[in-house]
Amino acid sequence: MSATHEDDFAQYGLLDGLEGNSRQERTDLIAWLHAQGFTTDQIRLAAPTPLLLPTSRVLGDEGRYISLRELSTETGMDPELLTRLLDAAGLPRPEDPCNAELLRADGDAIARARHFIDMGVNPDETVAILRALTAGIGQATEMMRDFVLNMLLVPGGGERDPTR
Repeated sequence: MSATHEDDFAQYGLLDGLEGNSRQERTDLIAWLHAQGFTTDQIRLAAPTPLLLPTSRVLGDEGRYISLRELSTETGMDPELLTRLLDAAGLPRPEDPCNAELLRADGDAIARARHFIDMGVNPDETVAILRALTAGIGQATEMMRDFVLNMLLVPGGGERDPTR
């Protein structure tokens, strides 16, 4: 799907509920995201916060997906253990292990648990460790996200302001 101007953006629902300056800000943001190499589908799937797409890319989310079975083959880890690790990390569980439903970045992150198992840590303990780490990191992430958003988003500022 490819959109190139405001009418196209509206057709794909990217401007729903926006009028006036807010609509123009979103149009400018979408045009800027396209110039950065993001597809209309990626922008549409990121709604209502397409501004976060560049950050996601920096963090390793390039919009590529793999199947649980593929991850299992690559890592040598049992699909059931991988599913337990996904649950422990608070990540979505693929409905079909053969479909590419798992973000590649998430799969790579989960696969790092293999290091614990290779060092002799019991898989059940590895799941428990990941669950505890995820809980602690989640709290820290919320605090950092709020801090960054407060720095970037100013009252009365538009959606595209942080990209300038």
